[in-house]
Amino acid sequence: MSALFSIVVPVYNVKEYLAACVESILSQTFPEYEVILVDDGSTDGSGELCDELCKTSDRIRVVHQKNGGLSEARNTGIRNAKGDYLFFLDSDDFLNAPTALEELAASLQKANPDLLLYNTTEYAEDGKTILFSHSNPPLSENTLYQAEDVLDALYEAGDIWVTMAQTKLLRRKFCLQEKLFFRAGIYHEDDEWISRVLAANPTLSVSSSAVYGYRHRPNSIVTTTDTKKIEKRIKDRISIGASMLQSDPAKNHPAFCRYAARYFWGALCQIKTLPKDRQKILFEEAGQYRSAFNRFRSTRSSKWRLCAFMQRVLGISATISILRKA
Repeated sequence: MSALFSIVVPVYNVKEYLAACVESILSQTFPEYEVILVDDGSTDGSGELCDELCKTSDRIRVVHQKNGGLSEARNTGIRNAKGDYLFFLDSDDFLNAPTALEELAASLQKANPDLLLYNTTEYAEDGKTILFSHSNPPLSENTLYQAEDVLDALYEAGDIWVTMAQTKLLRRKFCLQEKLFFRAGIYHEDDEWISRVLAANPTLSVSSSAVYGYRHRPNSIVTTTDTKKIEKRIKDRISIGASMLQSDPAKNHPAFCRYAARYFWGALCQIKTLPKDRQKILFEEAGQYRSAFNRFRSTRSSKWRLCAFMQRVLGISATISILRKA
């Protein structure tokens, strides 16, 4: 069976939502796909449900593994995929309509990119109540771009266009050639992964089709109110941003350096959302990344050069306080 899409579904303790997720795939009008359910050591019966669902269609394959987290589950899916493009679908989310894959296939046929960015609709936990519909893409549809030429436009658009691996179709051969596996053990693994995808300078195109249905669940990683987890998310973002800035693409390509500078700066600004006592501690820890500011010169932007200068003179915390009010 030929497959244009390899749909990678990491599964961990989501028995309540898994059947609906898989049903949204099996109801697709476009037939050229495979489904890889990666049971990441579930303890709620999700693993057994994966095996039951596998019996309903020869398009489904199941891989069981010890719990390693979302990144490891996606990496297992990548290694087991056989389709032309990788599609990452979280097991508590779903495809928005039976024509979702058909719409994506049409976009791929028109532009033939390494990377296709598409739209999403966000739902309440019931999967029916719409909370937010994302805006149209920042670039013309069905046009082939080189990533380094449109990084500014993508980052300025923000939102899903520079986050969420789930709204990115990546050519599998490109992924393997560039070794674009997910980094384990961090929050914001999507941000870190996407930064490396874009740094590899793929050809890309965009689609306004809202094919992905994102379900908001209480107490998820994204909606957590746990202070320790929030702090770890901020620290991971800062570390990711510093790594971006200190990478070869940031040194050699001003557009990617601007992308990295924006991300790094945004992560540092998040410290200001914490209680005062915690701010002081995190700013002290962020001091280890001061050298990353030196790369701001490679942005070829007076704005970012000024930011780096102020940081050297005033420190990170004072610079953020001043520039946030400017």
